[in-house]
Amino acid sequence: MMTIEDRIRRLRAVMLTGRSAELEDFKRWIADSIPRYNLVHYFGVGGMGKSSLLVLLEDYCQQAGVSAARLDAAEHRDPLTAAVSLLAQLGNSGVDGLLARIVERYAKLEEGLRQERKVQLATIEQLSKLSVLTGSSEFLARDENDEPSSDHALGLDVLREVLTPDDLEFFSDPLPSISKALVECLRLEADNKSCVVVDTFEQASASFEAWLAHLVGTLGENVILITAGRLKLGNEWDRFGPVTRSVELRELIPDEASDLLRLHRVTDDDDVREILSLAGGHPLALKLCAEHVAQGLTLADGEGAHASIVERVTQSLLDGLSPELQEAVVICCALHWFNEELLNELASGGIFSGVVESLRRLPFVRQHGRGLAVHDLVRDFVNDDLRRRAPTRSRQVHGQAHAYFASHRDGLRGVESGAILAEVLYHGVLSDEQSGIREASKYFNDAADSLSLIHISEPTRPY
Repeated sequence: MMTIEDRIRRLRAVMLTGRSAELEDFKRWIADSIPRYNLVHYFGVGGMGKSSLLVLLEDYCQQAGVSAARLDAAEHRDPLTAAVSLLAQLGNSGVDGLLARIVERYAKLEEGLRQERKVQLATIEQLSKLSVLTGSSEFLARDENDEPSSDHALGLDVLREVLTPDDLEFFSDPLPSISKALVECLRLEADNKSCVVVDTFEQASASFEAWLAHLVGTLGENVILITAGRLKLGNEWDRFGPVTRSVELRELIPDEASDLLRLHRVTDDDDVREILSLAGGHPLALKLCAEHVAQGLTLADGEGAHASIVERVTQSLLDGLSPELQEAVVICCALHWFNEELLNELASGGIFSGVVESLRRLPFVRQHGRGLAVHDLVRDFVNDDLRRRAPTRSRQVHGQAHAYFASHRDGLRGVESGAILAEVLYHGVLSDEQSGIREASKYFNDAADSLSLIHISEPTRPY
C-alpha cells in the first residue's frame, strides 16, 4: 500500500514534470551567498503550471531554511491588507510582537477617540483601518479610485484637534508603519534569505503594484521577490533590470507531455498519441484529457468530451483578461497575424483603444514579420471553441478578414501578393464554405488558363 509520504512524492513528481529546469535554476540562485536575482517573474498562459511551480519553490524554501511568505494578488488588491498578511506570516522569524504592538497602539488610539466627545462615531468608523489589522469584517473600505468625501475631510479636521501629528498620520494611514515593520522583518540577518511569493500577478491593482515596487527597492539584497502571472512584467519594473529574471513557462515537449500522461496513469500508446494530437504540450489540457481517459473513455467516444476539454482550456486561457482584451484575443486567434489597423477593422464594438500594447504583454503573443501573431496552440483551442459555441460569430470574423485582405491585395506583386491571396482564400472558405470554394476554384482555373498561354522553352540539359 502507498504511504502518505509516497503519495506526496508522487503528486510533487506530477507537478514537477517538465519544470525541473526552473526548479534547479532557482536552487542555484538561492544557494549563492547573495541571490543572483532579487526579482524572479514566471509568466505563461493559463493552465501552464505557474501556481504549481510556486508551491514547489515554497517547499524548497522550507527545506532550505529560507523564510517565505505568500500572497495572491487577486485577493490582496489593497496594499495594507497585503502588508498585514506578509507581516503576519513572517512575524515569527525573529521580530516577536511587531504586528501585535502595531495593532495594540492602533486600538488604544481608537478607544481614546471613542471617548473623545468632539469626535463622532461615524467619523471614527470612516477613517479607521483597525478592522484591516484585526481581520474585522465591519470595516467598509473605500474604493482606491474614490475621491475623499467632504465628510472624510471634515473628519480629518476634527481629528487634528485631538491627535498629535504622528498619531493622526498613523491612524489615518498605518501602511507606512506596517511596511517599515515588514522591511525590518525581512532584514533581520544578512546571512538569512527570505522570499516573498506573489501569485496571479496579472490581477494586481495599480496601488498594490506601486507599493510592492517601492518596497522591493528598500529591501536587503538577501530577499527574493517571486511573482507569477499571465503577463510579462510592465515597464515600471524596468529599473530592477540588473537583478531581474523573467522566465516564460512554455508548453511541454512531447517526451515531457508523455511522462505527465503516464504519471496520470495513461499508459496506452494509442491514448497517449490521441491526447497529444489534441492537447499538444499544454499541461491543463493534458490533465483534462487524462482525467477523461481515466474514466474508461477515449476522446473518440463523443463530440461532447472533446468540446468540454476545449471549452475548459479556452476558459483558462482567457480567464482574468478584461472583456475588451478577451474579445481582441478571440479575433486575433482567427488570424495568422494581425496589427492595429486589422484589429480595428474587425472590431465588433468599435476601435480597440490601446489594446495592441496590452496584447504585446500576453505570453502567447509573439512578433511577426507583418505585426504580431498568436501562438499556434492557443489559436487552435480558441478557434475550435469559437466555432462550437458561436459559429455565426466565427463566420463573421472570417468574413471581415476576407473583405479586409481582398481590399488590400490590389497593387501588390510577387511574394507579398501571394501571401495576401492566401489569406483571402483561407478566410473566404471559413466565412462561407461554398462561396470560398468557388472563389478558390475560379482563381486556380484562371491561373491555369494564364499559364497555358505562356510558352516556356528551356535548353536541353545533359544528365
